[in-house]
Order: sequence, then C-alpha cells, then structure tokens
Amino acid sequence: MLTLTTLLLLSSSPDAALAERADSNSIERVAVADAEADPAARFSGNFRFVGGERQRAALRDVIDAAVEQLNFLIRGIGRSRLEAVTKIPPAVRYEIGSSTIKMTYFGRPTVEAPADGSFVQRTDPQGKPMQVSFSLKGDTLVQKFKGDNGVRTNRVTVSEDGARLTVRVSLTSNRLKEPLKYTLSYKRAEE
Repeated sequence: MLTLTTLLLLSSSPDAALAERADSNSIERVAVADAEADPAARFSGNFRFVGGERQRAALRDVIDAAVEQLNFLIRGIGRSRLEAVTKIPPAVRYEIGSSTIKMTYFGRPTVEAPADGSFVQRTDPQGKPMQVSFSLKGDTLVQKFKGDNGVRTNRVTVSEDGARLTVRVSLTSNRLKEPLKYTLSYKRAEE
C-alpha cells in the first residue's frame, strides 16, 4: 500500500534514480516505517483471504461441532444460520481514523462505528438490526456485532511488517453451550 508519506519520501529523495529503482520491497519498508510510527496505519488498507482450504475445512469442522450442541429439532436451522454469519469474505478493507473505524467486506456495505468502542445501531447483511462496536486496543482491533441471536467478536491483529492480517472470531449464543471459534488469515493487497 502506498501512502502519501511513502510517495513524498520517494519523490523527495535526493537521488531521483534511487526513487525510480525502488522496488516493492523498499516501498514496503517505507510503508512499514509509517506503520511503526502510527500503529493504526498497519490496519488501514485492503487485505485478501489466504487461509485456503485448510481454514475453510477448520471452519466447517467448528460449525459441525456447534450444530451437534443444538437440539436435534433445530440443527438444520442452526446450521444455515451459522453458515450465514461465518461466510469467509474474500477480501476486507479497514480504514482507521482518529474518531471512526470503517470496515468493508467486499460484496457487503461498509460498516462504520466510533473508534472509542461505543455501540451504534447498524443493519446486518440479512437486513436485521444489530449493535456494532469497534475499538483499537494496543495492537488489536476489537470488533463486536450484537444481534438477536448472539454476539460475534473479531480480534484483528496485523503482523509487524503490516503484510498479514489475522482475524480471530468468537461467536456466542444462548443456544450454544460453547463459543464457536475460528481464525482467518489475510494478506495485504494492492489498493
């Protein structure tokens, strides 16, 4: 991801030839320097899913285990609801501002909430009301989505070099004996 600071640093280099020869690795090093100066900068940008079949299979296994906790009469409904709220987005975009945080799962509307962790009313992908909370706590972006059927908490971290994003998901519901937990891996993508 090229930031304005990165472009300014490259364009103000005393050696214009150096700026022209800058490969993606040197641009990434400058972007990482920006991220280290402002940890929120590491979260901002586009990321694409790289967890592959291994993480997809792990998610299916976790859903199977959660469905087994349900009364056999509602297992079919429970499975379809769990599958609906655990769809793996192929890409995600975060924009971390001083007072708001925006998240876009590609193919869905952008969700925006105050950065202070307070809850705001939004609409879920099925058109139902939900409460949303975003906050940046140290090196972790905590996202909470509260709906009629439970709470989804995402704990999002970004690698030190800003290249990899990890989402640790926990779903709780009064119908589940144990939280449904899984992890998704993303890699920074070009803007």
